[in-house]
Amino acid sequence: MTGTLAGLALWGWVVAASARWSWALAVRGRLPDEALFLTWFRGPAPVARGLVALAAAALTVAVVGLVAARPGTARGLAAGVVVAPFALALAGHTIVGPPYYGARAAFEVLRPGLERAAVLAAADPDADLYGGALLPWDHRPYTVDGRASVHEHLVFLPQWRVIPDDRGGFFLSPLGSPEGYDMSGMVCEDPVRLDDAWWACGMNPEPGLRW
Repeated sequence: MTGTLAGLALWGWVVAASARWSWALAVRGRLPDEALFLTWFRGPAPVARGLVALAAAALTVAVVGLVAARPGTARGLAAGVVVAPFALALAGHTIVGPPYYGARAAFEVLRPGLERAAVLAAADPDADLYGGALLPWDHRPYTVDGRASVHEHLVFLPQWRVIPDDRGGFFLSPLGSPEGYDMSGMVCEDPVRLDDAWWACGMNPEPGLRW
């Protein structure tokens, strides 16, 4: 029984930390396309990881308690009490989103989903309204609010947002630079060209701890 619980706890920690290790593999080109959904850190994905992390923490405490309880019940309870805060702290750490690898690396990881989201947004008549159009549920994790905006030849896919309305993100702009575009409060300045049609604006080009 203890071995089974330990195995479940280990798998739980692997799943809970999937946003971190999947990004570490993806930025190196070592994550299969079929597994790119593991890189999602918006929408229901973090909720699911959080629930799994809590389950893994509970299983870890139970395993430690069972192992320590073999010489005596009191010892097992004490061990569980001591381990519980560390397990919960680890759970909180694992469910935090992946570190920011820089605009270019982030774009390369998210590109398949961004390209599909841009096509869907361009076909949505509501995408030219203020705030953009709500993407289909399976593409919402590719923007900060699940929405994309279209203006003439531009498709804007926001990656961060600060209240009240500043945003930054990726642009599909095949006809030229998106410089001057109003990103709902903040004007695009000095965009970074990612390839012939894609740009990043308001996105830190350097790696950092947060998006």
